[in-house]
Amino acid sequence: EAVLPLLDSDLARHALDAARGQLRPENVHFRDAASATIILAAPGYPGDPQKGIPLTLPDPGHDEIIYHAGTTDSAAGLVSSGGRVLAVTAVADTLNGALGRAYTLADRVDFPGAQLRRDIGARIGAAPDPTPV
Repeated sequence: EAVLPLLDSDLARHALDAARGQLRPENVHFRDAASATIILAAPGYPGDPQKGIPLTLPDPGHDEIIYHAGTTDSAAGLVSSGGRVLAVTAVADTLNGALGRAYTLADRVDFPGAQLRRDIGARIGAAPDPTPV
C-alpha cells in the first residue's frame, strides 16, 4: 500500500513484463517522495475481530488513498468484515510529512473502536509532522 502511490510508471505493464520474464528494472520509475500507510484494525483484532461495525470514510485528498481490506457493503452501508479493515496511505515530500498526513486521514475515518498503531516510523526516528501538507 505504501509503495504503489510512488510508482511513476505503468504497474500493469510491469506485471505483464514480469509474467513474461521480461521485466527490466530500468523501466520501473518512482516519484521522489515518501509515503506512509497506517492500518486500521477492528476491535478485538487479532484474536476475535468484531464484524459489522459501521464505517464512514472521508474523501481522500490529493496523494491520499484508502485501501479496503476487511469491508463489506451491507443494507446499513459500509461495515467491517475482518481484522485488518482499512489501510490509509498518504504521500508527501518527507517521511514525517507522509506520516502526518496518513495519521490525519486515519483520524478522519469514523470507525468506532478502531485499533491503530501510533508508533509507525518511530524506529527510524521519524515522527509525524503536526501540520499535514
